[in-house]
Amino acid sequence: MSTSYPSSKQTFTDPAGTSFLAGTPVGGANAQDHAVLHTNINDTLEAVEDTIGTNAGTNVLMHFAAGQFAVRATGVAAIGTLVQTLVGGTHNNTVIGTSQITGGTHSGGVLANNTIGTPAVSAGTWSNPQLIGTPQITGGTVANALIGTSQITGGTATLNTINANGQNNITITPGTASHIRMQYLRQDDTTNTYTTGIIIQHGWGYIQSLNGTTLLTKAVTFGTAFTAAPVVLINAIGFKNGTPPPTDITQFISTSDQNTGLVSPATTGFSAVVRDVAGGTQFYWGFSWIAAGQL
Repeated sequence: MSTSYPSSKQTFTDPAGTSFLAGTPVGGANAQDHAVLHTNINDTLEAVEDTIGTNAGTNVLMHFAAGQFAVRATGVAAIGTLVQTLVGGTHNNTVIGTSQITGGTHSGGVLANNTIGTPAVSAGTWSNPQLIGTPQITGGTVANALIGTSQITGGTATLNTINANGQNNITITPGTASHIRMQYLRQDDTTNTYTTGIIIQHGWGYIQSLNGTTLLTKAVTFGTAFTAAPVVLINAIGFKNGTPPPTDITQFISTSDQNTGLVSPATTGFSAVVRDVAGGTQFYWGFSWIAAGQL
């Protein structure tokens, strides 16, 4: 007999202090064969070495030095729970279910097709990021980032260029009852001033004819009052002949040469002016307007 390890556990018969050696005159049938016992122990120990291997071999301990231990995984095959801390090295082609990375630095890695719930990026520089659902970015710099449907709440965005992607339009949608305020150059007579907080309002209206040649006026009130008198442009858009009064700008289908203008531009509105002509009280002179001013 040599050893049954590693196919099965090798057992040994321990000699007692009163045991006799086989082959001696007093050994008898219950004597221990000392040479067999040593052979079994030696063979079993060598089998253990062959199975475990060395840190320079090809078995279990390959690449392991003293004080290093293998990762413990529970379960069978590729299914189980990894219970260990990974320090350094490369972690490739692994699906991680619900992970938490605390502290440290992620350098030079590629996160492909990942879903990140609600991350917070504080300070630092974030270059060429992936698609993130609902991000919150606090401080720092976002460089060369493509953000699909983003929302910026509060704060100030300072930039030089906003580029549309391909043939797409740039859409800026303010909140309910809010406006997009921009900075424009305004010229008051010969004085040029870069004015911030400029908004644009526009609309159309009509003045009903009185079948005469007098000047007709109509007060126009802005949807939102300006903080200073705006620049207002007005233009004739034709007239509608016959009742009922127009309800849509497309109903002014008849051309006319009536004079149209405005007076008294103020923060809350202006007065549209039309030179009436004889033709009946069922003429509705149309006009459109646009106002740009500070809010």
